[in-house]
Amino acid sequence: MKKLIITTALLAFASVSVFAQSSQTQAVPNAAKTQPQQQMTAAQRSERMAEHQSKTYAQQYKLNEDQTKKIHEACLDFAKAIENSRASGRQMTHAEVDAALNVRNAKFKSIMTAEQYKAYEATLAHSTPQPVPSGPVNVKKN
Repeated sequence: MKKLIITTALLAFASVSVFAQSSQTQAVPNAAKTQPQQQMTAAQRSERMAEHQSKTYAQQYKLNEDQTKKIHEACLDFAKAIENSRASGRQMTHAEVDAALNVRNAKFKSIMTAEQYKAYEATLAHSTPQPVPSGPVNVKKN
């Protein structure tokens, strides 16, 4: 009787282990469908970034088709500038990033209506990180 119980317990334990392993192997083919960012070329990464941004801006600011195409081109130019810097093996300085953003924002201003660009600027102002104060911080207790 003891042998039967022990054998049943071992068999149940082994079947649970096999079941757990099969669910992990099923997740691998789904992951293989999406191309990892490291395996994409610089042009593919730029296009993907521009596509994502232009779709987001089109939805957020209610752009028409012509505006969306032009915004996509501006985003693509910005993404290529970043990828060119990345390909050269160095990071862009803050001044270079700011210059590229200013060029992109100038293009956005010429493409968007005044109302759309005002909403875009409000989003930028809200998402711009505030400088962190240096030195000790005084905390007032109530």
